[in-house]
Amino acid sequence: MTAAKRLTRTGEGTPACTVLVSGTTRALLGDAFRLRAIGPVFAKGKAQPVVCHVLED
Repeated sequence: MTAAKRLTRTGEGTPACTVLVSGTTRALLGDAFRLRAIGPVFAKGKAQPVVCHVLED
């Protein structure tokens, strides 16, 4: 299972249409989008927490 799929499942408590990205994806995006760090999230199947960011309007 990919990290994206795990983050989708982790985001079940977030509002509809919320986009979560990992720290790795955040680094690749640079300043192309406004992102807000939400801290580490424990994703099923991952040994370590995943640093997540939310895409802002």
